[in-house]
Amino acid sequence: MPHGSSPSLQQTVISCLGSATHGCSELGYASLCEISALRGRFGLLVERDHHFRADKPLSGYADAARIHGRIVA
Repeated sequence: MPHGSSPSLQQTVISCLGSATHGCSELGYASLCEISALRGRFGLLVERDHHFRADKPLSGYADAARIHGRIVA
């Protein structure tokens, strides 16, 4: 803990590993707080797809995203 910091003032950072496409596809970590603050078209929030079932490893989705220029599920 940094000098002078109070445990009650520290924020918990939750990181998620995933695939993102912002002009190029990449695997990496993102802050859940940052993801929840994103807005898409028409100001829509990012949502979790509760019905998604992976049929390949994460690297397989990243490879497909590199080929297609977008995330393909």
